[in-house]
Amino acid sequence: MRTSRKQTRSAVVGVALSASIGLVACGGSAAPTDTTAAEGEAQVIDIVATDYEFEGAPEELTTGPVELSFSNEGEEPHMLIFAKLNEGSTLEDAIKAKGEDGTTTDIGTIPPVEPGQEAPATISADITEPGEYFMLCPLETKDGEFHFDLGQLKEYEVQ
Repeated sequence: MRTSRKQTRSAVVGVALSASIGLVACGGSAAPTDTTAAEGEAQVIDIVATDYEFEGAPEELTTGPVELSFSNEGEEPHMLIFAKLNEGSTLEDAIKAKGEDGTTTDIGTIPPVEPGQEAPATISADITEPGEYFMLCPLETKDGEFHFDLGQLKEYEVQ
């Protein structure tokens, strides 16, 4: 089922607002991308936003601690929402519900970062449960297209 642009815009704003509640802020610094970690060590993920990709986003995530940093090498502002889909929910469900109604569990949000900048905060979290997770940029282009529709969306099945 296809949603209208107005419905999607409203939904994404809701997801962004909902996910921002889960922001865990601490000093951010660039870190090498290393998504493999010894037991108990954090998966270090350095995501670089471009127009319209998340470079450095791993193909897989595992349970355990995660340290996620974010910088923008694109020509437009970008942000990152990281959340878990609750059991029985799909990404489409979460967008329709604006991230509410129990469809998601927020992991963290990095607010908009201007071109050529690094986020002043990182996301530090412990992925304790297997399930479906996602990262997306909910911002719009000047032409009204959503960044996640253009490729800034990454879905994960965590085992």
